[in-house]
Formats: sequence, structure tokens, C-alpha cells
Amino acid sequence: MRSILKYLTWRLVTIALVILIQLALLVMLFTGLWNCSIYVQAILRLISIAFAIAVLNSDSNPAFKLSWIFLILILPLGWILYITFHGTCASKKEVLKYSDCIDLTSKYNILDDIALEEVTKESPEFAKLCKYVQNTSQMGVFKDTYTKFYPCGEYFFVDYVESLKSAKKYIFLEYFIISHGVMWDTVLEILKDKANHGVEVRLMYDDMGTISLIKRHYDDYLNTLGIKTVVFNRIKAFPNPSINFRDHRKMTIIDGTIAYTGGLNLSDEYINEKERFGYWKDSAIKIQGNGVKSMVLMYLQLWNYSSYDDRNSNLEKYFSNEGCKADGYVQSFYDDPFSKSLISENVYMGIINNAKNYVYICTPYLIIDNEMLMALKFASTSGVDVRIITPSIPDKKNVNEVTRSNYVELLKSGVRIFEFKDGFIHSKTIVSDDVCAMVGTANFDFRSFYMHFENNILMYNTTAVMEVKADCVDIFNNVSNEIKYQDSINISIIQKITRFILRLFSPMM
Repeated sequence: MRSILKYLTWRLVTIALVILIQLALLVMLFTGLWNCSIYVQAILRLISIAFAIAVLNSDSNPAFKLSWIFLILILPLGWILYITFHGTCASKKEVLKYSDCIDLTSKYNILDDIALEEVTKESPEFAKLCKYVQNTSQMGVFKDTYTKFYPCGEYFFVDYVESLKSAKKYIFLEYFIISHGVMWDTVLEILKDKANHGVEVRLMYDDMGTISLIKRHYDDYLNTLGIKTVVFNRIKAFPNPSINFRDHRKMTIIDGTIAYTGGLNLSDEYINEKERFGYWKDSAIKIQGNGVKSMVLMYLQLWNYSSYDDRNSNLEKYFSNEGCKADGYVQSFYDDPFSKSLISENVYMGIINNAKNYVYICTPYLIIDNEMLMALKFASTSGVDVRIITPSIPDKKNVNEVTRSNYVELLKSGVRIFEFKDGFIHSKTIVSDDVCAMVGTANFDFRSFYMHFENNILMYNTTAVMEVKADCVDIFNNVSNEIKYQDSINISIIQKITRFILRLFSPMM
């Protein structure tokens, strides 16, 4: 009984119940109005049609439009659900607030024109990607930046802990998920010690990602330890479209000289201290040198959006001029749901479209729009060796069914698909032609491309490029099963129907 009561007091369950009660009341109200007269029914139908037309004429992705138009027309309350949960457009107030935070830090933005000129001479195609990123996110390309790729969380965590211990000025952390266990407890002890010795420590975590994993006022506790903590976009009991705008970024910045990012959150499954869905395969990247400047800038921008702490502060002290002699070029950048630029998706497609010999992709989810589908098919039918790695053991079964529903068309076009056979793969990487790679937080799905705050590191001719390739090749050869076309079509009629229905609503997943 106590365990049941404890479960019912969870904030997530409480909020869900409140939302369900509100929806139930709306259904009762709507049912009452519907039964009043045929005139009321006609008005409500006209409202649904008007909303469907509005969605049709919006600048949303066609897949979003199809899903919502279907719901609006098929469900009597579909248009109310659209108002409440569509989450693909932000309020003017939020957009202005975010733009203000970008403007506050714009004077600290550093662009390396020499590096951009050098990239342009070496590879005009890659330079176009760099210029696109610079023009949309204001994040430049840098040289003199060391890169190290980690093919799994266990290797990452060893270096990560040592880097945290080396901090002398500050540590900035931003994660979608933190959860009690070996990983977070180890990190927390270091953060407490550093804060006690005068190191500035900041932590920002997403409310949705942590809502069932840590206590509601955990941020207050961390603040008492000297760890300045901000909770991103708190979940409220009253539904609103902004509930979908999540901070899916994962980064740690140390003294402005070292930064880490990738798929790993601060939870034990990411370093395989806890088993979930078999072996958890994830990846991360460390950068050191000039390229860290962009990560410092994007961290401060989102921190100010969430807290407005640094409006009148001199942020110069957080930037370092310590370069690190290394080959190649690095461009760290962010993506957000407010600009509608779809930076992550466009960079992915840019890499795919520029590929001459091969492009290898790792993603836990393959829920793609028509544009991405066409880019992958075009590359493959043009003679490029396109390979995609997905999980064989999913963390979300419905999402995995949608992922597998995309196999048929891709395989038909010559794309090769491999499922990681030892468990769940959470890596988000792409590598092409031995010269270009990207490691970051953006999945190949609608949420990452349209609704989440994300961050990625784009690289050209760095050491990590070949390390990403080596990881993919190892997966192809040793720890995956290749999916053949016959495998993708030899499924039961129930599976076919299930995938058809789920695919219709895939933009909402």
C-alpha cells in the first residue's frame, strides 16, 4: 500500500492526472454542446474544418500537417488537442525572450575568418555547410582544436572524471537526464568539492527528462551545496504547446578549454553500471582548444533564457584563448525549435548530399520526413555506400516499429541497414568519405529536428573523423545483423497495420 501511495505522489503522475481531468471536463462540455442542437454541431464542425485549413496553410512540415489534420477531422476534440499539444510553434513572448538572450551574448561571439577561408580552399562543399551553420546559428568554424571520440560510455567516463577534477575556474553542465547512481553520485562528489574550493559550478537539466528520476525540489538542494542549478522548462499541470520544447542537449565545459558532448546523459545505463535493454552503446566526443568557445557561448545563451542570471555580467572571463595544435576544423553549433531553420536536419542532409563514396549513420530512432528519406535514397541510387545503424533492442517499442517501417523503402533503394545486436544503441553520429563527421545529440527524428534544443560538433579532417568511422566499421563487422529487404517485408498483417497507423502519427512521437 505504501509503495502505491508513493507512486501516486510522484509529480509526473499528479500532473498527468490533472491534465486527464481537464481533458475529461472538456469532453463533457463538448458532449453537452454537441447534444444541444444540430446548429451547435454545425458550428463545431466548421471550427474543426477551419483549424484543418489553418494547419494545411501553415509552414509546418507536411508530415506534421497530415497527422494533425487527420486528428482534427476525425476527433470531435481534435482541434483542442492541436491548440494544446501541437508544440511546433512558440509564442511570440518566448521567441522574443530567447532572441534577447542571443543578443545579450552576441558581442562575445568569435568568428575565425581565416579558418573559414582555409576550409573554403580545401573543400568548397564542406565550406558551404560551415557557412550555412554560421549564418543560422552564428557559430563559426575553428582550427587548432583537439578532438577525441569515445565509442562507449565506459571509456568516456574515465577521461570525463579526470577532466572534472582538473577544473580551476568553472564547470558548466547541461543534460537532459540526471539520475542517482554510480555515475551521477561520482560527478556530484567532484562538483561539491570543487564548489567548496571556489570553483564556479553550474548545472542545467531538463524537467521532462528528470521528472521521474529525481525529487521535485532537487535543484534547491543542489543550490545549497554551492552548485548553481536551473531546471529547464518546468512541467506544469496546465497543458500548453511549450511542453514539447525540451532541452535535449548534453554538454560539460571546463574552464573554457575542454568540452564534452554526445549522446550520454548522467545516468548509470550510459556507462553500463545498470543494464537496460541489454548493452547500452553510446558515444561522446571531447574537444579542447579554440572550438570550445562556441560551446561556452551556446551554454550561456540557454542559461540566460532559463534564468536571466547574467544580463548585466561581464562574460569575458568564461572564454579562453588557449588553442590546441591539431589537424582539421571543428564547428560546434546548436539547434532550437524557435528559429525554424532545422539546422541539425539540414546539416545531416548536407553531409549526405555531399558524400561521394560513403556515408555511415548511427541513430537510435529513424523517424524521418520525406525530405530526409529522399536524400538518403538519392545518395544510395547515385552510387554512394549508405549504411544506417539502429538498435535491435528498443527503448520504446512503438518508436522502433516506426523506425522499422522506414526500412522497406530505404532497402529498396540500396541503403544498407544494420541493427546493433547486443542491445540498445543511443549514438548520434554520421561520417562520410574519411574527411567529414558529426557527433552530437540530435536523433534522426521529428522531435530532435523540430521540437528540441540540440547541440552537435561538425568536423573536417580531424583525428575523431576516422575514429567515428572505425566505430561504425566495428559495428558492421562484429556486433550487428544486416537487415535484408525480405526481412523487412516478411512480417505479419498485424505488424503491417500497426506500423501503418504508428507511421501516420510518427511526427508526434
